[in-house]
Amino acid sequence: MRHRTSSSWFVVGAAGLLSLMACAADAPKAPAWVAGMKNPPPGGASFAGANFWNIDWQGQQDYFRRDVDFSRETNPWLPELLADVRPYRVLRFMDWNDANAAQTIQAHFETRKSKTAAQNQPVALEWQIDLCNRTDKDCWITVHHTSTAADWRQMAELVKASLKPSLRLYLEWSNEVWNGGAPQHAFAENAAKEQGLRSENPAAAYQVHASVRMFEEFARAFAGQQHRLVKVLAGQGAWTGPCEAQADALADGAINPQRTLPDVYAIAPYISGKSVDELRKSIAEARKWTESHVKCAGRIGVPLISYEGGSDSFALAGKCKDLQHEAGMRQLYIEYLESQAAAGLRGPFMQYTHSGQCWGLKEKTGDPPESSPKYQGLMEWLRRVDPPQVQ
Repeated sequence: MRHRTSSSWFVVGAAGLLSLMACAADAPKAPAWVAGMKNPPPGGASFAGANFWNIDWQGQQDYFRRDVDFSRETNPWLPELLADVRPYRVLRFMDWNDANAAQTIQAHFETRKSKTAAQNQPVALEWQIDLCNRTDKDCWITVHHTSTAADWRQMAELVKASLKPSLRLYLEWSNEVWNGGAPQHAFAENAAKEQGLRSENPAAAYQVHASVRMFEEFARAFAGQQHRLVKVLAGQGAWTGPCEAQADALADGAINPQRTLPDVYAIAPYISGKSVDELRKSIAEARKWTESHVKCAGRIGVPLISYEGGSDSFALAGKCKDLQHEAGMRQLYIEYLESQAAAGLRGPFMQYTHSGQCWGLKEKTGDPPESSPKYQGLMEWLRRVDPPQVQ
């Protein structure tokens, strides 16, 4: 068989042909849009979603109407929030689920009828689902690392019963397990040792061990509706080490006896800097990270998406809010998102965060686009790649 390089043809022998066929078979395929679903499937065309900041940091007033009795109210949401999230396809509730805290997840199942006062951390899972239903967004739940199989079954039944059939559940076990300073890393590392898992990266091995078992519990609950379930395995952004270790763990029969695989692999390809110029210079580096992870995700046979992303200017401390409002951030965001798509990142791109000082597309919910240049940049990019969301 003849294949063309940039300027010449070459011949591939029988062994090479078999290798090429194997590569083609293993290459992730763009998923088809399932009839009746509100949003595109992950891993295909470009589209956007958003994370919400820890509600105790940002404040109740950025999400909920004032003086809401949550035991009686059916729609506690700020109208401005419902309007703001229109361009997104997916909402991720990692912070609202206290995924970075060393605590149990029991409060996730606290029902709206049992609480009259404000929704502090963690926000009841029912309200997370309600926001997705009300806005027709797919719902990304990051499940706490201390959760058990019984918790997974309870959560799966709640989501299946209450999330609209036209919406997907993105399912992720814990958050940033690679982070050595986070409680979930120590939890996973210790659990791997207790389980006797053999890996040079015990935390990554246990992340796979727990993830595939959680995926299996949810798959049983969603039998006949598994097109609604998006199984997410996540790593880092700047380093493929966690991804390589996770790929090895997925192939290890002791860790993954059922050979259960994720549907997508997710990273956080942030750009960082103390000015628009510094942020722009970091776009090329972030593109290289993504290109490397596309190759690693290919080992697993799944497409690459993001779980977080955006501009990181936290080193500016209080002054990062000024940079957030600089007009040059609009064009910067367009260039950043185009670079990530060109590197192989597929939808969704999950902005961290929708609102919030420094990190947010907007500083506060309801801020006008004119004062939110990052939001403007995202909207301009979406007009090119996902126009129905910004009409």
